[in-house]
Amino acid sequence: MKYSTLTILVLLVCFGLQAQSKPNIIYILADDMGYGDVGAYNEGCKFPTPNLDGMATEGMRFTDLHTNSSVCTPTRYGILTGRYCWRTEKKSGVTAGHSDHLISVERETVASLLKKNGYNTAVVGKWHLGQDWTFKGGAKSKSETTGEDVDFTKPIMNGPLDIGFDYYFGISASLNMPPHAYIENRMVQGNLTWLGDRKAVKEAGLTGAKIGWKADNFEQDEVLGTFTTKTIDWIKKSHQETPDKPFFV
Repeated sequence: MKYSTLTILVLLVCFGLQAQSKPNIIYILADDMGYGDVGAYNEGCKFPTPNLDGMATEGMRFTDLHTNSSVCTPTRYGILTGRYCWRTEKKSGVTAGHSDHLISVERETVASLLKKNGYNTAVVGKWHLGQDWTFKGGAKSKSETTGEDVDFTKPIMNGPLDIGFDYYFGISASLNMPPHAYIENRMVQGNLTWLGDRKAVKEAGLTGAKIGWKADNFEQDEVLGTFTTKTIDWIKKSHQETPDKPFFV
């Protein structure tokens, strides 16, 4: 990438320091959303987007558009590290819900950079970059994809909290991938039930989902609203507890 996300955010921080005021940063990544799906960029947009249009009018629009990939995992990797994902062992495709961590804990990320510069940092939503689970018996088994042998009493390691984020709430991978459960910081939330076949998955109310564990407090059609609420709550908490610190979410 000619100008990496990391470079852009470094400049933002520097400009903020010069002005004696560091900007709050809210970065929204929307899967499967096209350039023309916002009214500010496309007068012929098929549905209204008044809030996004308002942000564009009051702020800044970017019209020279690039991406380092067309799918989830490598896009996220590039945004957080400013680096192509194919420089890792992940040359194509995406990670699964129980895949190992992809971002080295020694690597600088946007989050770790901003944290060093006095920011509160959080990530809410789909992680999809791998993190390290504990498997019963110690070693990984053939159930890595489904997570059947995961020990959910053990904390998840080498995830968001280990690369610069103070807080994490979200799902491990895509909405159809197990575990069908929320993760807060290092622990899966809720009581889990094993869904061992497609019939069990369907009866549990999951659409297009794969077999695996499901938490009792997890409903697919409530995920987006839950993420929105959690994000707003974190921003409010960050401002109330440390009003003089900027935030990145």
